[in-house]
Amino acid sequence: MSRSARTLVAILLFLLAGFMAVNLVVSSAGIGDWLLPFILFVVGLILALYPDAGTQQVEAETAPAMGAPEHVPTLAATSPTPVTPPPPAPIPEPETAAPPAAEAEPGPELTEVEPEVKAFGEAEVVPPAVVEMHPETHAPVIDASAASPVDEPDDLTVVEGIGPKMSSALIDAGISTYEKLAAASEADIRTAIQAAGMRFAPSVPTWSQQASYAAKDDWDGLKEYQSTLRSGRKA
Repeated sequence: MSRSARTLVAILLFLLAGFMAVNLVVSSAGIGDWLLPFILFVVGLILALYPDAGTQQVEAETAPAMGAPEHVPTLAATSPTPVTPPPPAPIPEPETAAPPAAEAEPGPELTEVEPEVKAFGEAEVVPPAVVEMHPETHAPVIDASAASPVDEPDDLTVVEGIGPKMSSALIDAGISTYEKLAAASEADIRTAIQAAGMRFAPSVPTWSQQASYAAKDDWDGLKEYQSTLRSGRKA
């Protein structure tokens, strides 16, 4: 049987063994039913790996030829004849002339200067240096009391209908105090709620009125007004 025929038969046996194995797995067969697909797989493996007789003969014929090393002719090494370079010509040494003796020039005459010593009372008085101050070069002084105060956010959750998330949304929109909430219109509050991605609260129409009581610190009036509401809405 040729090599290609054995390979084809081995592939068919592999496919048949695989198909039977899938059926056995699906049907949850016993161990004894796995013998036939195992035998088919082993036979296919032997057919796929068994070498041809012609291949063995070719390998046997080429083995000695590959094992014998080729004869490489060696060339006799010939030693080159050394070449002696000619000696270099002598370099004449330059004549160095003796430097002329330097004549000593007369230096300048030194005169002794006596330091003038003044009496203790005659010492000169150096006036203090006057430094002119330019007002335009001075850095401006910022009065801390004149700085605009930063509004700290009030607890907007005292307004019935406003929770922590709604309070954060109003503060982010700039409505952070009772006075600002009391002065804000319903449209402004609606815009702040929509900007935070929250749903519109039905109790929004009463927030400004409740905040006006809190801005005046009229907590009794706030409680009385909230008693008339139902979940922050007008009853």
